[in-house]
Amino acid sequence: MSKIVKNMSIEEYHAHPAISKSGLDLISKSPKHFKEREDISDKTHLIIGQAFHTLVLEPHDFDDRFLIWSGAPRNTKAGKEEYNLALEDAGERQLLKQSEMDDLKAMARSVREHPGAMKLLKAKGQAESSIFWTDP
Repeated sequence: MSKIVKNMSIEEYHAHPAISKSGLDLISKSPKHFKEREDISDKTHLIIGQAFHTLVLEPHDFDDRFLIWSGAPRNTKAGKEEYNLALEDAGERQLLKQSEMDDLKAMARSVREHPGAMKLLKAKGQAESSIFWTDP
């Protein structure tokens, strides 16, 4: 039996008790890799990946999931204060530095300018669908 869930948030997807594609990748390395997987919520490179995914495939949701702040050094009083204010403003959203956002915009522009990528992105289909099934 299979089930298709459209527009499942990434938070719901990762909270789901089913094993994910990432989990399958880890267990294919070894059960130990899967068992000792790390919490991904605070991994900068994964947050950047989520932001890129959202910017390209779900741009209408970007501001609901991410907040841009200057990225001022936090080893100064002013930088710490600015960061703490950004954290307060962010709520459940992930913080991105302005420099990270600049990179993300350039990456998204590259995707939009690539004819093959745009052909795929404009194809009819559902951008966000999670598919669940039981493997007998």
